[in-house]
Amino acid sequence: MKRFLQRTVGIAAAALLLPFATAGQAVLAETTADTAVCHSYTGTNEEAQNYMRWAQTMQSFLTPCSDGTLMQVQADLQEGYYIAQYYSSDFQPLRAVRIAQELPLFGGFYAAGDAYYILTGQSQATDSSGTREEDDDLEVFRVTKYDKNWNRLGSCGVYGADTTVPFSAGSAGSARMTDDGTYLLVRTCHEMYNSGGVYHQSNFTFQVNMAEMTVTDYFTDTKNMNHGYVSHSFNQFLQMDNGTLVTADHGDAYGRGVIFMRYPTDISAGTFQSNGVEYLQTLVPAGSGNGTGISVGGFACMDDQYLIAYNAVDDAEERTTYAGEKRYHYFSGSKGSFDGKMYTLPEYRNICFSMIDKKDGSYTNYQCTEYAEADGKSASTPQLVTLENGKFVLLWSEMNVVRTGEYIGYSGYNNYYSYVPDHTVYAMISDGEDADTVCFEGDLSDCQPVVYQGNVVWYVRNGDQATFYQLTPDGEIQTKTAGYSHICENGSGTCVVCGEEVQQPPETVAGDVNGDGVFDGQDAAVLQEFLLGESPVMENPSRADWNGDGTLDAFDLALMRQALCGNHEE
Repeated sequence: MKRFLQRTVGIAAAALLLPFATAGQAVLAETTADTAVCHSYTGTNEEAQNYMRWAQTMQSFLTPCSDGTLMQVQADLQEGYYIAQYYSSDFQPLRAVRIAQELPLFGGFYAAGDAYYILTGQSQATDSSGTREEDDDLEVFRVTKYDKNWNRLGSCGVYGADTTVPFSAGSAGSARMTDDGTYLLVRTCHEMYNSGGVYHQSNFTFQVNMAEMTVTDYFTDTKNMNHGYVSHSFNQFLQMDNGTLVTADHGDAYGRGVIFMRYPTDISAGTFQSNGVEYLQTLVPAGSGNGTGISVGGFACMDDQYLIAYNAVDDAEERTTYAGEKRYHYFSGSKGSFDGKMYTLPEYRNICFSMIDKKDGSYTNYQCTEYAEADGKSASTPQLVTLENGKFVLLWSEMNVVRTGEYIGYSGYNNYYSYVPDHTVYAMISDGEDADTVCFEGDLSDCQPVVYQGNVVWYVRNGDQATFYQLTPDGEIQTKTAGYSHICENGSGTCVVCGEEVQQPPETVAGDVNGDGVFDGQDAAVLQEFLLGESPVMENPSRADWNGDGTLDAFDLALMRQALCGNHEE
């Protein structure tokens, strides 16, 4: 495993949290939204991307909209519904929509073309003895299509398909989607029908014609990796590459480790299956059973290479080395033997990635951090996002490894180490050759970061508040906190979430920066003072952002003055 050389940017964490600006411009300041905010939501997605053995389905999504706004889809805000919250370019809540739940288990959300797609599923019934039904007529996976106003357009499903529990890898599992403009591909996992008294688990892939909303292909056979089969599969990723499917799985058996696959079939015929899937095990982990000592955080298709991001306990040689009688197992709750006693050993993980050459299939593994057992620190499951010009960003949180006890004897099973967020995030911005790394106060979540207004954006939800993080390509960070809009008919009436009576907010006047209900020269003067630094606070910045780019600068002031001149002439 190669060590990836980095250049660490010398910027203090505290300084990174300040609004960033260049000469002649100012970033929008924190403001109170015009829209009333609903305070009924509880729960958090903080560090929900981090897992030790198997992943969980994502509940948090961000999508840039064509009108410049940003849509947040949160699947676990209200029982029986999903919430789509819209924000302005300066992250003020605008409106929210409720989408009725389909099948009881949420799998994922995906935006493609002029439509949205939600993946849901349901499990087979289980009797009092724990035996599951095997009903081939039960719809176990469903994809539902909506237009951009969240009107339901139709759905299609997979029935039976050797599935007793969808999205399952032990107690949870993942699901992701991609498309080529005509077909939607879904890669997830499932627990299968009874085989010798055991409900085995594997990955599961199916294909949907998006225009007709029909399932055109799915794979559920128990075979080998030549057919795309991974068992057990704890996390699943997929991308389209020139009309063919490429995937990455976290497996613990067949195969074990980080598993890359490339399907030779052109999916335009309505099928992805192929005998002869090319596969690579880019990392063979340590441990035994379900404890692999790794977790996979991202998969990207670059111009000349594929990129897989993950964490791992240490390099390959050390992961397979035993020191005397001291045996290392690499997941929380496992035990190692030493001097006749049983101990759990701290699991510290380092950030790694694999680069796979598209032409010849060769690969190189890189290690980006050097945490050690004595540090009491570990890296979380990373997040990965690609930028232009072959650049990418790796994000991870630092975790404190906390000892909670020790077990002496040869029975029982407990967790003796816990992993507590340090509330420090590292961002490595790289082109595959060099890297700059910055750190700042904050957290990650199960929200996959997106590129919005040229910046990498994600959010962390705590109760009724969402904190948005904006990372520039140069490594500067800005945070904004916003709430969730009330949901009621026509903007007024009783909120269907909290029951509060909500009044329609008064109509705002474009350019009315000072909030007196009139757009005039006083508003231009306020903006000028703000840009010059004479007034540190802008009460209504969105009304001054004339070009809608999320930044207040001289261009906005010029456009405001032009509008004032036009009004004066009239």
